[in-house]
Amino acid sequence: MKRVFTTIFNQIASITLTIIILSAISLLIGLQLATPKLQAVFKGSRWITVQEDGATFWMVSEVIGGRDVDNVVRILTDALTRHFKKPKLIRGGSGIHALIAVRGRYTPLAFYLAHLTILTLVIGVIISLRGFTYYIDMAEGQVIDPLAVLDNNRHEKKFDFALRCEDFSTIYYEGTNTVLKHQSTLSIVEDGKKVKTQMVDYGTPLNYETIDIYQNRFVNRIQLARIQVITPQGDKQLYEVKNGEIFQLPGNNISIRAAAFRPNSLQLLSLNSPDRLWISLSPVRFFNPALSGYQFSLFGYTFNEMTNLKVIYDPGKGIVWYSFLSMIAGFSIMFFFSHRRLWAIVEEQTDEYVVKLGGSTTKDPQSIRKTIEAILHEVKERTT
Repeated sequence: MKRVFTTIFNQIASITLTIIILSAISLLIGLQLATPKLQAVFKGSRWITVQEDGATFWMVSEVIGGRDVDNVVRILTDALTRHFKKPKLIRGGSGIHALIAVRGRYTPLAFYLAHLTILTLVIGVIISLRGFTYYIDMAEGQVIDPLAVLDNNRHEKKFDFALRCEDFSTIYYEGTNTVLKHQSTLSIVEDGKKVKTQMVDYGTPLNYETIDIYQNRFVNRIQLARIQVITPQGDKQLYEVKNGEIFQLPGNNISIRAAAFRPNSLQLLSLNSPDRLWISLSPVRFFNPALSGYQFSLFGYTFNEMTNLKVIYDPGKGIVWYSFLSMIAGFSIMFFFSHRRLWAIVEEQTDEYVVKLGGSTTKDPQSIRKTIEAILHEVKERTT
C-alpha cells in the first residue's frame, strides 16, 4: 500500500502533471467564459444553463400589527442575526426603517485569488525548469566533501557541505525474496560536524538548503578505480572512484574526472583545462603547468556494493506548492461558499407595519428563499 502512495506522491510532484492540471483549468475557464454563447447554440441542454442575473432576488412582504416600531425593528434585527451577522441600520425614522445584512462579504475575492494563483503557478513551473536531477553512487561510510553535482548543461555545482552515507539496507516482504524498498541513512556534514542525519527512501527525501536527496535504486556491485596521486610536496593520496566520478586534487581547486576504464589503464580528464591523461601502474604527469607537479598512477580496480541516490534541485517547488494550495482554497470558496445579502424594510402605517424582505445569493437560491420565509415567520409570531 505504501508503494502505491509513494508512486502517487511522485506523480503529483512532477512538472508534467502540473502542466496537465493547468491545461484542464484553462479549458474549464474557457468553457465558463463561453457558456453564454454555447447556450444559444445548444438550447435546452441541461449541461449548459445560465441565470438571467448573477444572483437571485426575492421581495416578500408581510403585514404585522402593533404600535411600537422600535420593538418590531428589534425583533427583526434578532431574527436577521440568527442567519446573518448583525444587520446594519441604514435608514431610520420618517415612517421607514431599512436594514441590510451580509454574509460571505469577501467570497467574491476568491475568484481573483484562484485565477491569480494560476499565474503564480505558471511562474513556479517556469522557474522549476532551471532545476535538475543528478544521480550518485555511495558506499557505506563514504563522504563526498564537498557535495558536487552536474546540472542539465553538464556544469558542475558545488555545495558548501559534505554528504556522508552511514549505511544502507534492503527491506523484503515478510517471508519472501521480493524487495519492498531500499533505504539509506545519510548525514549532512558542515565544518566536520554532522548537522542533520536522516533515513531516506524512494518517497522520503533528505531536505537540506535547496536540494532534496531521495533513494533511487541499488547497484549491487560498482567497479572502482584506485588512483594514487603524489603531490608536489611528495604526499600521497589514494582515491577510489567509479567511472565518470569527479575528484579534487589535494592542495588546490582543480577537479579531475575518471573516465574510459580499461583493464590495465584509465583516462583522466581535467575539468579546468582540455588536458587528457592515460594512466597505468607507472606514475605519469599532465603537460599542463598547473598539473605538472602531480603524479598519477593506477593501483588497480576493486568492486564495492553501493547505494544509488537521486539529488533533485527544484527552485520553483515552493512557489508551485503554495500556488496549488491557494488555488484550491480559492476555487473551494468559489464553488462551496456564497455571497448572501438580505434587505429588510419596515414601513409604518396606521396601527400596523409592513415588513418587506428581499435577498440575493450567488449559490443555492432556494436557501435564501427559505431564510426569508423563516425570518418573516419568526417576526410575525413574536409581534402577535
